[in-house]
Parts: sequence; structure tokens; C-alpha cells
Amino acid sequence: MAAARALAVGLVLTGFGNLALAALYAHAHVWPLALWLATGAWICPVAAGYLHRAAARRRADAVDAEQRARRLAIEDALVMDDCCETWWTSAGGQHEPTCPNHARSN
Repeated sequence: MAAARALAVGLVLTGFGNLALAALYAHAHVWPLALWLATGAWICPVAAGYLHRAAARRRADAVDAEQRARRLAIEDALVMDDCCETWWTSAGGQHEPTCPNHARSN
């Protein structure tokens, strides 16, 4: 997230630089270059906003995946809490044939 934020700040600063150069070239009546730089000045902040939103979405997806994994681990621990004696003595590696979790581990 910090790298995306630094990149976004760099893009905004580049946009300001393009805007300053566009103003200089417009003052010198070099219109094609001034318009080209002005377009770049407009595109840079738009790209920075997109980059920042994409990074925020990736972070939110990662947080959701982590929470989902924790929730599933807790559910598995609760299901395995009332497991058979063989499972407890084999460090979670085997089940008795009559255990309801036998099919789940195989």
C-alpha cells in the first residue's frame, strides 16, 4: 500500500510538472506541445486515483481472505473438538472407523 501511495504521489507531481511546462509552452505559442503536456497533466492524477483505488481493493481482498481462512480454521477446530480418541493420540493424523470425521480426513 505504501508503494502504491508513493507511486500515486509521484504521478500527481508529474502531472503538476506537465501543467507547468504546458503553461510555459502555451506562453511561447507552441500550442501542439502545450496541448500534449496539458493532456498529460490531466491523465497523471486520473491514473494516480485509479492506482490508489486498485491498491485499496487488493488490500481489502487480502483482508477478506485472511478473515475467511481464520473463520474456517475456527470452524474446523470446533468440529474436531469432539473427535475420537485415535485422532487425539495420533496428533490429528488418523481417525477410528466409527468416527464421524473419518471420511472428512481421507
